[in-house]
Amino acid sequence: MTRPTLKPKLGGSRVTLDLGGIQDGAHPLSFVARGAELALDEGGERLFRGFAFEGSLTRAGAHIEICGSLTGLLETACDRCLERFEREVRVQLHVRALCGGGGTNGDPLEGVDRLPPGASELDLTEHLREAALLEIPIKNLCREDCRGLCPCCGVNRNTEVCDCDLPAGDARWDALRDLSSSPAVTKEEE
Repeated sequence: MTRPTLKPKLGGSRVTLDLGGIQDGAHPLSFVARGAELALDEGGERLFRGFAFEGSLTRAGAHIEICGSLTGLLETACDRCLERFEREVRVQLHVRALCGGGGTNGDPLEGVDRLPPGASELDLTEHLREAALLEIPIKNLCREDCRGLCPCCGVNRNTEVCDCDLPAGDARWDALRDLSSSPAVTKEEE
């Protein structure tokens, strides 16, 4: 007999899983939230949308573990040209929870959600946000060859051409430029 696949509730900006009736053992867990979006920061500048999860939930008494693959689209602004763009996110999600506040001598367990006695649901929202945030690169570029904004007039140099005379580089950096353009000296040449 196959077990039914668990499906979380998707409402507003929350993703919760009903824990009622989940027996010990491994259970398939999957969901697709095509129209849902989670703000990854307070200003809503970065959004995680159209996300899906495919994995499993394992329950062993008070311990719950969720493992699987999370995919979705990250919408953010390019760091060079400020245009909004989307890129795909694929990450492994691992969530651990302890129902009823049990544990080892009341000591906090690292990386484990503690649910109060009688809790009927597990909120996955912050776990989804954190997983998406960790996949954001240090430099967000709409494309590798993004030309950015003109420092003089501010036009997007990917879509427009301007006639600005860009100032020559700062002379204080010339010594470093000379270092990078000179051939490398090996130990044998010294």
